[in-house]
Amino acid sequence: MAQVIGEYGLLGFISIVGIVTIVNGSSYRKESLWLQLSGWLNVGCLLIGWLSFFLLRPLFSDIIAVLAGIIWLAALEHGWAVGRIHWQHHVARLAVLLILVSLAID
Repeated sequence: MAQVIGEYGLLGFISIVGIVTIVNGSSYRKESLWLQLSGWLNVGCLLIGWLSFFLLRPLFSDIIAVLAGIIWLAALEHGWAVGRIHWQHHVARLAVLLILVSLAID
């Protein structure tokens, strides 16, 4: 049960980040290459997450854990690209992701 909560929690988190990135896609296209990279990482993780959910179910826990790390690094890269990293936000996000990853990995 805990594994399911962790997996779906991570998939939901990655989905929210990816959908918000898609909705704000026009603003990403106007920005620097580094900001565009964070957007592409977010959308790529969204697609890979859902494809692995449907096609690679036995490996889903491992794949979603790696994608959560990529999403977190993309957020750091985004903050670096705009010149202001809000560490409190990133530490809190990391804590939530680590809890969900620890639940998802059996």
